[in-house]
Amino acid sequence: MYTEDTQDITTSKKRRMRRRKNNIEKIKIKIEDDAKKKVIQLNSSINYFNNYSKPDVSNLLLNIMKTGSDEFKEKTGRNMTYLEMREMFG
Repeated sequence: MYTEDTQDITTSKKRRMRRRKNNIEKIKIKIEDDAKKKVIQLNSSINYFNNYSKPDVSNLLLNIMKTGSDEFKEKTGRNMTYLEMREMFG
């Protein structure tokens, strides 16, 4: 009887972990898509500036990544791993 209870708990835990993993994947895809849209908007808006008044693009890109990281932490309750960050932001 003890092994059946343990097996049920293990199976239930595995299901929860799979659901959580799927939810995290959906969150990552949404954040990545939002970041892509922001980069496209940033790229098109930078083309309108002349060479003397162009903003520092690296800081703007870091802000986009920071926003995505903050959203990830808010929705999942944990910081993004380095691998997840590389997957989403390149």
